[in-house]
Amino acid sequence: MALSKRILQFGSASVTSTIEALIIGGGAGGGRAQVVIGGLQNIAGGGGGAGEFLSITGQTIELSSNYTVTVGAGGTFETNGSNSRLLTSAGQSTAFDYSCNGGGFGGRRALAGNDGGSGGGGAGGFYSSSNPGGDSVKNEAAFGSLGNDGGNGNHVNNARRGGGGGGAGQAGQVGSGEVGGDGGDGFANSITGTSVTYAGGGAGGGFSTSGAGGTGGGGAHSNGTTNTGGGAGGGSFNNKTGRSGGSGIVILKYPNSLNITVGGNLTSSTDTSSVAGFKITTFTAGEDTISWS
Repeated sequence: MALSKRILQFGSASVTSTIEALIIGGGAGGGRAQVVIGGLQNIAGGGGGAGEFLSITGQTIELSSNYTVTVGAGGTFETNGSNSRLLTSAGQSTAFDYSCNGGGFGGRRALAGNDGGSGGGGAGGFYSSSNPGGDSVKNEAAFGSLGNDGGNGNHVNNARRGGGGGGAGQAGQVGSGEVGGDGGDGFANSITGTSVTYAGGGAGGGFSTSGAGGTGGGGAHSNGTTNTGGGAGGGSFNNKTGRSGGSGIVILKYPNSLNITVGGNLTSSTDTSSVAGFKITTFTAGEDTISWS
């Protein structure tokens, strides 16, 4: 359930309105395959985890006050995604700081799947029977954010496969035989007036075949989809490269009586027609201040 985070402070009266927001952290990179350390190697990399997913309704804002928007970048191979944020500046009577974690990277030899908004998948190889996926660590769990754990990698009876990265709607999968685990599915949201699924986990690599990327931008031995927070696919035996996660996104919906001013370091677009009575501004890259009047 989407909740509003409000910290009330004493101060002078101000003109306020309410907004809705969708904030998704950057997706993580996948793990590489055939990385040799200490004479042992992994055969399949884990899938990258999706960014933390947060939907907010009924959030109070003050007109003519500055707010900061940050769109988290996707992580390169074996690197977590970056956080996406929406926060107030100091001195406002209604202050908040929403920060959605980037996804956890997929594992490889001697590097377990990492923790993040959704956890990265574990690697698969000759050196152990099970290689753990990362845990979901949600910065905004108390306010309804979504994320899931990554799937374990494995090597049991020649089942050399990496685990899938976790998604907003589902944990990463462990796979079967020598096929990598599927990335966890993402979660749908209709803030734009159309249902769109975001924050899918990346597929785990396999000795024979990689798994499938999770719905909502997860990569299947490919990059996570840009501006979904999707995790990247892990490397496989035949294609060892770990891919990059998809960048996050911040979407704000507010009454059409308001006008928004956006700082020059943010990339954005504003839709005035899809939802009657509202404007929808979508931020796809950068960090800077915004304000409404």
